[in-house]
Amino acid sequence: MKSLYYAANVTRVYRHAIEVAAAGGDYLAHLPHWIGELELVSHRPYTADLWNEFEGMRFDGVPYVRKTLFMGYAVEPGTHPNETRVKTHNPVRAGDEIEAIFPGPDHGAGDQIFRVMEIGEEEKSVAMAQPGKVYLFKLDKAIRPDAVFRKRIEDDKERARC
Repeated sequence: MKSLYYAANVTRVYRHAIEVAAAGGDYLAHLPHWIGELELVSHRPYTADLWNEFEGMRFDGVPYVRKTLFMGYAVEPGTHPNETRVKTHNPVRAGDEIEAIFPGPDHGAGDQIFRVMEIGEEEKSVAMAQPGKVYLFKLDKAIRPDAVFRKRIEDDKERARC
């Protein structure tokens, strides 16, 4: 029931943690980054004792923590290094800044913020990409072909817009 973004981000954090532990690395040095990344996926509040910590609230009454929106993922590269076809999961507007996360050995170091310069749909530009469709995104810089896109939610006004 979790999104592709949730699975991608949690898996990359866990994978890196396992690799660091197996190599005998400094696990504690990476812990703040890992916790920060896990805070960016939609989740119920972390707790050691869910049933008692929320003073008898029913399980469905515990609010979700949501700091990012899953915007979509790259399905294939475009013809230019700054282009990618994206399957969208939330509205994306031309001019929006979206963050791309990547799997692999850089473990977050390669994550970047991109500005959506133009959104293409069937040979024409559109102002907004709608959820559930594939669009050609022209970005402000080159993009890897394995990107998963998210947008950080700053406040209630931003949540309402998305």
